[in-house]
Formats: sequence, C-alpha cells, structure tokens
Amino acid sequence: MGPTAGARRSIAGAVLFGPLGVGVLSVLAPHVMGYLVALVCFTVAVNAGRYFLVRRQRDE
Repeated sequence: MGPTAGARRSIAGAVLFGPLGVGVLSVLAPHVMGYLVALVCFTVAVNAGRYFLVRRQRDE
C-alpha cells in the first residue's frame, strides 16, 4: 500500500455512499428530497440573478 491508499479509500467511500444516501432518501422520504431539490434550484436561481445583476452594473 502506498501513501495515497488512504486518500483513494476515502474518495471511494464518498463516491459510493453519497449516491447511496441520495437513493435511500429518494425512496424513503420523497417529500424531503423534493424540498431539497427545490431549495437547490432556488439557490442556484438567486445566485445566477445576483451574478447577472452585478455583471450588468459592472459593464455599464
């Protein structure tokens, strides 16, 4: 085992258990997942709007 074996193992764990957790939440708690997806979409929309407003003011 080399010095990067621990790093690879921790990344592999995140790659494995992240989607597994999302899948379990999707099956067991669809309302919670719906709220989380809506929150992420709303956050992305607000940040995109702020970005475009700041950029428009800077270009003027």
